[in-house]
Amino acid sequence: MDMLAIQGMITATVAVMYALYLFFQGLSFRGNARALNIFIGKRSHAMVWNWVQPFCNSIHDWMIFFGL
Repeated sequence: MDMLAIQGMITATVAVMYALYLFFQGLSFRGNARALNIFIGKRSHAMVWNWVQPFCNSIHDWMIFFGL
């Protein structure tokens, strides 16, 4: 995901990064959405999934590149 895509988001970049952190700590998409409701208002689990997917794909490509 490039910086233009991140800057164009309605949700603050910090909130998206926190959602990624929670996901990689093992919190589900639904649990992640519930946790974020406290800070940024109602967000659906599908929205969290849309934030996480590009990063998961990048990490997968990185792991293949380095043979992990």
